[in-house]
Amino acid sequence: MPVARVGSLPPYLDILRVLAKGRRRMTTTEIGRELNISPSTVRYNIMKLERDGYVARDGKWYYITDKGMELLRNVARELMEVVGNG
Repeated sequence: MPVARVGSLPPYLDILRVLAKGRRRMTTTEIGRELNISPSTVRYNIMKLERDGYVARDGKWYYITDKGMELLRNVARELMEVVGNG
């Protein structure tokens, strides 16, 4: 079941969000299908995320790392501060 997009988050945050949900391992095809984004967009972003240590790979399966989870927590915390002050 596709994950509803939350407005226009950058693709890399959407990818982390999908991988964080249930700490799943997914292929780039599954991620693209889940987010309704092109395979090339997934590959481009996942390569950057892997290079920076936010996701890791086991063969064709990608998963979020502890560093990636921490990034999502920090983004969520900062967004809540903004929304809370609004």
